[in-house]
Amino acid sequence: MVAIMKADRLVLTFALALLCSAGARAQIRSAGTFHSYKGVGLSCQTGSPGSRDFNYFVISADMSKVFSGKSKVPGVKFNYSHNVRLYTFNPVEREDICMFAGSGVSAGRVSDGQRDTFGFEGALTGSFGFRAAFSRKILFTAGLTIETGAFIYHDGRGLRFSLYRDGITHSIYPQISISYMFR
Repeated sequence: MVAIMKADRLVLTFALALLCSAGARAQIRSAGTFHSYKGVGLSCQTGSPGSRDFNYFVISADMSKVFSGKSKVPGVKFNYSHNVRLYTFNPVEREDICMFAGSGVSAGRVSDGQRDTFGFEGALTGSFGFRAAFSRKILFTAGLTIETGAFIYHDGRGLRFSLYRDGITHSIYPQISISYMFR
């Protein structure tokens, strides 16, 4: 159990370091919360609402097995995606609504749906959704993300590698982020 706690701290520290270093390169434009059946956590986005592309960072507790009652302990996960606008709707003054798609990476200590043990996942991600920036400095982002990658776990006989199945099967779960914009 102590080794699990140390692994959680290591993943969380790594994710926060990435988040802080990305924030140093580009000014954070919004910070808020992330909500999905996949998990709950914190999110931030860089890039102004009117720019062509933006970066989206999420650090979350992997809650799908907790919500389904199969586990009492959540995992921890970090996601990053670089998104590009596909279509911008006719904006009202001081409001910005667009559809986007992007790609990125995901890493964390999670439980895959096929096994009872925790392991480390590393995946490439694909995102699709929409985002709306309102004049009251509220940013609403909703979408879907698919994660294709590897799941590394220990089964008592040694390290094993497999496909990260939850990244694919949980891609149908929508995710919502509600943030405050800093202008």
